Amino acid sequence: MKAFKKVLSLGALVALATGTTVLTSCGSKTLSEEKLQELAKTIVIQNEGQKVSNDFKVPSYVSDGKVNVKLVWHSSNDNLLSFKYVEDDPATKDVDESLEDATAVVTLPTDKLTEVTYYATLESGSNTAQTDSYRVRIEKAINAEDTFKKFYDTCASKNTMDIAGYVQVKSTLSSFNNKTQCSLFIQEENGYGGFYAYNCYIEEAAYKALKIGDYVKITGQTSSVYNGIYEACFGNIEVDSSKNNAAVANKCVDLTADLTAGNDILYKQNQIAKVDGVVVSELSSGFKSETGKYSSTMQTLAKFTINSKEYTAVLMEGTTPFADAATKTLYDAILAKIHVGDTINVKGIICGSSFIVTAVDDVTFVKASELTDAEKAQKALDSAKKKFAESYKANTTITLSDGITAIVKSGSTAKVENGKVVITPTDEEVEVVVTLTATSGSESKSEDVTFKTKLPEPIIVPEDALSQKVDYKAPASDVKGVAWGTSVIEYFDFPAGIIADVVMNQGTSTNADFNIGHEALRVYKGGQLVLTAAEGHEIYKVEFTFESTSKDKNPVVEVSDDKKTITVTAANAQVKISSITIYYK
Repeated sequence: MKAFKKVLSLGALVALATGTTVLTSCGSKTLSEEKLQELAKTIVIQNEGQKVSNDFKVPSYVSDGKVNVKLVWHSSNDNLLSFKYVEDDPATKDVDESLEDATAVVTLPTDKLTEVTYYATLESGSNTAQTDSYRVRIEKAINAEDTFKKFYDTCASKNTMDIAGYVQVKSTLSSFNNKTQCSLFIQEENGYGGFYAYNCYIEEAAYKALKIGDYVKITGQTSSVYNGIYEACFGNIEVDSSKNNAAVANKCVDLTADLTAGNDILYKQNQIAKVDGVVVSELSSGFKSETGKYSSTMQTLAKFTINSKEYTAVLMEGTTPFADAATKTLYDAILAKIHVGDTINVKGIICGSSFIVTAVDDVTFVKASELTDAEKAQKALDSAKKKFAESYKANTTITLSDGITAIVKSGSTAKVENGKVVITPTDEEVEVVVTLTATSGSESKSEDVTFKTKLPEPIIVPEDALSQKVDYKAPASDVKGVAWGTSVIEYFDFPAGIIADVVMNQGTSTNADFNIGHEALRVYKGGQLVLTAAEGHEIYKVEFTFESTSKDKNPVVEVSDDKKTITVTAANAQVKISSITIYYK
C-alpha cells in the first residue's frame, strides 16, 4: 500500500440526480457482498438525529484492513444536503485520494426545521451493499428577525450593552455635564437592522468628522423606554477606521397590519421601512429645545393609524446638512404641502411607534383627491373631536393641533391656555361644553364637544382595616405581546387568600397588547389594572410606588360599591408601578 498524502483541493460534487457512480476499491481483491454488508455496519456517524446548521465531515471509505472501499453518499434532499469529495488531481495520481474525508454540504432552509436522511453505498467488483440510513435535522436559516429577537430579548437583563455598526443617522450635537454628545442610529454590519445609541459622548471635532457610513463601536448603559425599545445610553463613541465607510442599505420592510400585530415590530427596530397610502390624522408644528451651546429640533409631520395603532412621521435635525434656520424653513415648506385628510407615503427608520424620517426625499405626498378648504376644515375638526372623552376624573391636558382653536362655552372645570384645553375636575359633577373651530384657507368649521368632570368618590378606609405593601416581582426580561385581560397576580406576593386576581385591561389604550416590564409593571395610558378581592374579603384602597411620564401623573383609583374590586386607570400617561400597598379586611 502506498503512503497517503492529504490533498487540499475541493472535491467534485457528486451528481446523484444523474446517477453518476464513482465507486472504487483499492487493490485487486474483490470483496463479497456479505463482507461489504459487514463493513457497512461499521460506519459510525457522530451527529445522528441531531440538529445541524454547518457543513460536517463523513468518512470517504471503509476498510477491512487490507482493502479500502470508497463510500458514495446519497441524500433524501439534495437541495439541503449534498456531498463533496476530494478531486482527482493528475499531479498526485500516485496518491490514494479516496482516503480524504468527504464533506456533507449543508444548505439552510428558510422556512422551517427540516429532517434529511442520508446513506452510503459500497461496491467491490459486481458486489454492492448499503449502509444504514442516518438522519439530521437541518436548522432554519438564521435571519435578521431571529438575530434581533435574540438581541432585544436578552439585553434587558444586562447593565451594559455592546453595539457596533455603520452610522445611518446622527443627531445634532448637544452638551451635557460639560461633555458633548449626540444620538446615532446604527445599522449592524450585515445590513439586517440596527440599534439606537442615545446621548453618547463624542468630541466636537470627531463629531464633525463623523460621516454617514462610518463604522462605530459603543458600550453603553442599557435603557428601556416606554415602548419597549432598548437603547445604549451615555457610552463613548469609538470610530473604527480599519473598516471602510459603507453605503447604508436602503432595503425596506413594509409597515403593515401584520407587522404591527403583537411584538413583531420590536424585532425590526432601526430597519428602514415604508408605509404607503396612510391618511394624515393630525399635524404638529413640532418643538425646539436648547441644550447648552447646541440646539436640537424634532418636527412632527403627521400621525396616522394602522391596525388601531397610532404612528408618527417626524423629521430629526441632524439628518440633513441644513443649519438650524434652513432646517426650520425646510420643515415649514413640507408642512405647507400637507393637510389633515391627505394621503401620504412615508419612508424612514422604525423607532418604536415613530418613523424617524431621515431625508426630505424620503417623504412623498400623494393626494387622495383635491379637497376643498371646507372639506379640509371638516376633516381637521373631526380629528380634533376624537381627542375628547365623555368624562374626566383626573386632571387632563389636551393639546390642539395647528389650525384648531377652542373656546369654553360653559362649565367651570375647563379652560384654554396656549393651544391646550386644561381640564381640572372637582368633587362636584360639572358638564362642560367646548366649541372647537378648524380653519383651512378661507373656510372655517365649528362644532361643540360635551363632557362631564368629577373626581372619584373619596376613599374611606375602616379603622380596623389591615395593610400590606408588596413589591413587584420583575421577570428577568420583558414579557412582550401579552394579551389584554391577562392576569398579572403572579408578579405580586399578596397576603394569602386576600386578593383573588389582578388583571390588566385595555380600557381606552390604543396599544394592541402590553408588556410585563423587567423593571416595573407598566400600565399604558388609558390601560387599567383591576384588583379583585378573594371570597370573604373586602379591599378599600391601594397606594403605589410609581413613575409617570406626565405632570398629571396620578392614576385614577375607583373602588366598587361592594368593595370587591379596585380599578386603577392610567388616565393621562403611562404609569410604572414598582410596589403596591393594599388596604383590606
